[in-house]
Amino acid sequence: MAVDGDNTFEGKLSFRGDDWNWNAWVYDIKLKDGSQLKVSGRMDEEGIKTQKTLLKVDGAAFLMFKENLQFIDTHEYDVRRKQIVGDRI
Repeated sequence: MAVDGDNTFEGKLSFRGDDWNWNAWVYDIKLKDGSQLKVSGRMDEEGIKTQKTLLKVDGAAFLMFKENLQFIDTHEYDVRRKQIVGDRI
């Protein structure tokens, strides 16, 4: 069971894989207003993929999005970071 200190959400989190080396997870979270957040994700050699769905209080899907976060090496990170922030940092 997961909860935060202000009781704005509660729910279940499940992980698959070896301890502290999980490769998949599922969240089923109920927010204080009665809406729900359902998340599934996995990590493999390509990166992290997730699907997140926000459900209204009546259970109807309100918002759903998928993420496909691919691993990059240090050089690619530095190139992309410079494109975003330039020489400011």
